[in-house]
Formats: sequence, structure tokens, C-alpha cells
Amino acid sequence: MRENSVARDDLALAAVDGLADDRSARFAAQATRTAPPLQAAATAAKDDTDPYDDHCKGDDKQLDWQPVTYADGSAYGTLILMFSPSCDAAWGYLSGPNSTQWTQHILTHRDPGEKTLSFDYSGNAPSGSWGNVLSTHDGCVYVEAYITDRHGNGPHAKTACLQPKLPSAP
Repeated sequence: MRENSVARDDLALAAVDGLADDRSARFAAQATRTAPPLQAAATAAKDDTDPYDDHCKGDDKQLDWQPVTYADGSAYGTLILMFSPSCDAAWGYLSGPNSTQWTQHILTHRDPGEKTLSFDYSGNAPSGSWGNVLSTHDGCVYVEAYITDRHGNGPHAKTACLQPKLPSAP
């Protein structure tokens, strides 16, 4: 959770939770790892910056999502790979409750280059947390998340590695 989260985002993401399994299966079945073309980037975000501070939320898209569970196998929430065409960057959003009873771990990876960012949070705040951005200009980006609680680390949820192609400037 970050201080500038928006309640309507939580409501929109909660609506997606029920669709996660169906849509995840479709993404996994895709032969290509390149997303369809999107509108050209206005200002690319720098790696390891907050997507809210970089104003990447204005045109963000949900590219893939996976269910996240606790170590005991019970449902926690949904990991979502977010992408902003104007920022030419992607990040992870973890839709689920926050508490001091567990820690959320969100990892954002870019391949090639083996670049990884990590964001961990434990606290009592409104639901939903997100990691920092990685540019999709030089490679595909995927996100990974897991929950650590009194039972240990939960299984790691991972999205597809996607690199949306932006149209070339004229």
C-alpha cells in the first residue's frame, strides 16, 4: 500500500478477481509473448520509480493476472501486470488485504538484462499494493508476488513476460 492509492482502483481491481482464472488460461495459451501495439509513449518512466508519481496511472492497462494464495493454500488476492503506454513501463499491482499479520512481496523483472525490483509491505492500510516500474523498451517485463505469514512463504504467482510494441514515431 502506498499513501496515494485510489479507492476506485481497488473497486475496479476487485471486479477482475473473479475473472483471473479464465483470463490467465487465455494468456498462458498464447504462443507469442508480445502484446498488441498501443499508442506511442509521451514520456518514458525511469526504472525503479513509483507509477503514481510518474503519472503512469492515466492510461494504464491490465496485461495479465494470476491468483495469489497464502502458504496454507487459502486465497489471498490477485497479482496484476500493469502497463502504461505513455510511460512505456510496466509494474505489479497486488490486489488483496493489507495487515501486520503478513508481508506482501512484489518483484518486477525485465528480461533480457536480469533486472529485478523488489517491494515488500506489511501494515494496516487500505487494500492494494504496487511495485515500482521497469521500462518495457528494452525487454519484456513480468511480475511475481508471494505472501509471507506465520506459516512461511506462500507459493510464488508469476505473470507472463510481455513487451508491448509501441508504434514508431513518424
